[in-house]
Amino acid sequence: MLDFPINNVIILGATGFVGTYTCEYFVSQGVAVTAVGRRAIPERLEKLEGLTYIQCDLDDIATLPELLEVRDSEGYDALINLASRAISGEARKDLRTQFQNVYDTEAILKVCKQIGCGRILCFGSIAERDMEQALHLQGVGSFMTNNYALSKLATHYTSKALAGDLGIDHLWLVLANIYGPQDPNQNFINMVLTKCKNHEPLQFTSGVQNYDFVYATDVARAIYDIARHGRPFYEYFVASGGAKPLKEFIAQIIEAVAPDASYELGSAPFMGVNLPLSAYDTSLTEADTGFRAEMDFIEGIRWTFARM
Repeated sequence: MLDFPINNVIILGATGFVGTYTCEYFVSQGVAVTAVGRRAIPERLEKLEGLTYIQCDLDDIATLPELLEVRDSEGYDALINLASRAISGEARKDLRTQFQNVYDTEAILKVCKQIGCGRILCFGSIAERDMEQALHLQGVGSFMTNNYALSKLATHYTSKALAGDLGIDHLWLVLANIYGPQDPNQNFINMVLTKCKNHEPLQFTSGVQNYDFVYATDVARAIYDIARHGRPFYEYFVASGGAKPLKEFIAQIIEAVAPDASYELGSAPFMGVNLPLSAYDTSLTEADTGFRAEMDFIEGIRWTFARM
């Protein structure tokens, strides 16, 4: 197993949902973290010893080298790029906004080269794999929300190519559906838990499509393990390793937080792509990095619901 030294890192998108959990975990492992975000430093990061915060918007990312203080003669071991524009809501449809992420990643790679950081972790989504299948379906329309997935595919290819040209190790992490406390995004778990909390009708598709969900603390740990052990120019899938039809997750959610509630399967249309269970395979991630998710789904749901 490759063991890459991870002592000093830069984490972009540090004030976001996943970014905050990632900063917390890296600091807990004794890593010196330079956290970069567009907002003023949040309380959770402010309390972390060993973390330096720099406020810098993606529009100004080219100025980052001027703001950084290299910690020693060897510089930074890795840059973890969790910064992204418009990952949820209606903005996922906006083509210009989504494809700006491609250019942002190009600029971030050039920053890596300028500061002598030779390893970058970039992040995709399971939506990439949906898009790859949907693109070739005959007689089936698509949706503007797929512009998010298209930009991920474009970012994946262009960042990998540019990293190769610049001599920077490129690792691409495909993330399953993430959930956990303090997630502001409009995702499936938050939608269901909000409806349970407000005693709203619970209506779903037939739920036969395969899904996987992974808890935020597990994602942060996976990022650390992949940063340390991941092989350059490899793609790693980060998930719980327990993919199954969505209807089984729905039943677990209702049982965990609203056991007396009734719900309907099949009352809402499903117009997406049903990925095979093989698309959720985590065996390479486990073999190369040793990462395995630890949070039990029902426990994670209860923990998240209690903090809404």
